[in-house]
Amino acid sequence: MLRPKTQLEPDILVFRSPVGGSTWEAVQEHLLAVETASRWTVISIRDFKRPADLDLGVGEVWRVDLDNRVVLVTKPGESPDVAYGDEVRWSPKGLGRSFRVEVEPLFRGLP
Repeated sequence: MLRPKTQLEPDILVFRSPVGGSTWEAVQEHLLAVETASRWTVISIRDFKRPADLDLGVGEVWRVDLDNRVVLVTKPGESPDVAYGDEVRWSPKGLGRSFRVEVEPLFRGLP
């Protein structure tokens, strides 16, 4: 449950569509939050946003590290910032399948 006046504003938020509701307030299950981090935003994301997302019940938090060209994955109750350089597998709770995301194409075309 979200605390009053707490807003999740990641770069990407994957959520289960609420039954019979079409407002943000009706969204109760946040499956994945993705943040794109650079050297200027990494401290804010790592030290403040990631813990807040997890405290609010987000199922998994990804930090796309533009400088090191990896995706850092944190799941509740597990070690934070597990680095993936080739691919990330995501298995949303209750879906019964997983998705594979190749990491290298995420950075294609960047300096």
